[in-house]
Amino acid sequence: MTAELLCMEPGQKLDVSGEERVYYVVAGSARLGAEGAEVTVPAGQMAATGPQEAHHVTNDGQQRLVCVVIRPAS
Repeated sequence: MTAELLCMEPGQKLDVSGEERVYYVVAGSARLGAEGAEVTVPAGQMAATGPQEAHHVTNDGQQRLVCVVIRPAS
C-alpha cells in the first residue's frame, strides 16, 4: 500500500479511474461520488471506494481540503 497527501482548493474536482482507495479527511470536507451516489466526508472521517470503481472527489467547501489517500501499491 502507498499513501499520499491530497490538497484541493475550493471548487476543485479530481476524477479517478477505477482504483480502490481510502480517503481520510484531515481538514475541510470532501464530496465523494461513485456509481451515481455522493457522500460528504467531513474532517476526521474516512470513506473508501472499491476495486475498479471510478469515482470523483470534489472540494465543495470554503477552505482547502486535505486528505490522506491510501491505495494499493502499483
